[in-house]
Amino acid sequence: MSPFPIARYTQESRLTAPLWVPLTLPAEAIHVWCVDVHATDYHDQESQWLTCLTMDEQERAQRTIHPMARTLFVMGRCLLGHLLGRYLGISAEKVVLHRTPSGKLFVEGHTLQFNLSHSGNRVACAFSQQPIGLDIEHQRPVLNRNQIAARHFSPDELSTLQRLAPAEQNAAFFRLWTSKESVIKAVGSNVADLSRFTLPAALIEGDSPQKTVLDGRTWWVTPFHPTQGYSGALATPIEHAAITVYDLQLLAV
Repeated sequence: MSPFPIARYTQESRLTAPLWVPLTLPAEAIHVWCVDVHATDYHDQESQWLTCLTMDEQERAQRTIHPMARTLFVMGRCLLGHLLGRYLGISAEKVVLHRTPSGKLFVEGHTLQFNLSHSGNRVACAFSQQPIGLDIEHQRPVLNRNQIAARHFSPDELSTLQRLAPAEQNAAFFRLWTSKESVIKAVGSNVADLSRFTLPAALIEGDSPQKTVLDGRTWWVTPFHPTQGYSGALATPIEHAAITVYDLQLLAV
C-alpha cells in the first residue's frame, strides 16, 4: 500500500473569499492546489487579477512579453496569496512574500511551508507544515532529451531511462525530471544539483513513492498526475504524508 494516499477533489473558490472560511492543514498533511488557466475568468477579468499583485509584481508582469508566461506568473502569485491568506487567517493583501538567499519564497513570522510550480496552462501550489518541494511539467516532445538527461541525471538514472522502450522514455523522462526538481525545490537549491543524488529505478519506471537522500536528509518523493498530459512530483520529509490534490476553479469575482 502506498504511504502517500492521494485523494482528489474539485472545489470552486474566489479571490474575494471571506476569511471566515479558513483552511486547516494537519501536521502530516500536504495540500496541492491545481488550476487550469483556461478554466478561469482571467482573460475577462485581467485587471482584477492584477490587483492581487504588489507593484513590483505588476511591473514584472508587464515586462513579461509572452502572453502565457505572463498569465502563469499573475495567476501563480494570485493563487499563492489567496491560499496563504486562507491558511494563515489573514487577508491576501497582508501576505508579503520574501525570498531566502537561494530564492525560496516564505512569509515572515509564519512557519507554513509552500511551493509553487507552473507549466503549460497549469499552475499548482503545495502546502505543508514541513519543507515541501513541488514540480509540474507539461509532457511534450523534447528533441534534446538525451543531452539534458546526460547533463542532469546520474549515471544510474540515465542507464535506467535508456533501458526503457523508446515509446516509454519521454513520459519517464518527465517523471524523473519532476521528481528530481521537487527535491531540489524542497531543499532550496537549483538545477546544478540535480546530478548530486540518485532516485531509485522503481520511481523512474512507475508511480510508487520512493525515498532519496540529499545532504544527509531523507526525502520521500511521490509522482502524481495533475491532469492528462502532465507529470508532477512532491518531495517531503514526511514518510506517511496524507496528500490531497484539489482541482480548483478559481474566479476573480
